[in-house]
Amino acid sequence: MKKLHKLRGQKGFTLVELAIVLVIIGLLIGGILKGQQLIDNARVTAQMSQFQSVQAATTSFQDAYAALPGDMLNVANRVPNIGACAAGDGNGIVGIPGGTPNTDSWQKGSTGENLCFWAELSGAGYLTGIAQPDTAVFGQGLPQAKLGAGLVVADLTTAPWSGLYVVTLQSTQNSQAAAGVNSMTPAQAAQIDRKMDDGNPTSGSILGAGDTANCGNGANVANASYLEKSTTKDCDISFKLQ
Repeated sequence: MKKLHKLRGQKGFTLVELAIVLVIIGLLIGGILKGQQLIDNARVTAQMSQFQSVQAATTSFQDAYAALPGDMLNVANRVPNIGACAAGDGNGIVGIPGGTPNTDSWQKGSTGENLCFWAELSGAGYLTGIAQPDTAVFGQGLPQAKLGAGLVVADLTTAPWSGLYVVTLQSTQNSQAAAGVNSMTPAQAAQIDRKMDDGNPTSGSILGAGDTANCGNGANVANASYLEKSTTKDCDISFKLQ
């Protein structure tokens, strides 16, 4: 009888207690997800600020030296701490012009005038984060991007993309079009494009590029859009400096 009485005295959780536990678990999960969203938004905002900083640095350099960084003829006599960077050709273009934003031409961003672009901005005091001015490695001679990987710079001559762009890349050895080597998700790219430009990956001052099957639908320029439901890093951004 003692044993039976003891078993009857044991109690489990009531429905109210279980409900409270479930609510607490839900709040914890919601808080974690919200926190992750805030972190992601902060990284996107930091990336936009980095683009704007490079643009401001480029403009300030031109105002001071009447030349584009990387393209200056007599740079060794005018800008300190640029490593082994040689004089540019002074033709008003940084490096050898590429064609479209989504081709292997971006790989040239790690050599010649394109690499010295960053060294000269840093040497002139307009940009930080360049530790080894003549080394084509992200975080050394090329800046690290706020969303991961790094930045290169390149000129385009093909309409409607003509101009000087700073570009996110996962590796200097791969083009933006290479699958699996991009630096941001389509949703991140779309957020940047909407906040800084027109939200269209194929027009304006922000161009989205990457794994063409998963970054965006660019078949129709007027109605192009990012494939924001994808959570994989299939996109890169090209930001027009001028």
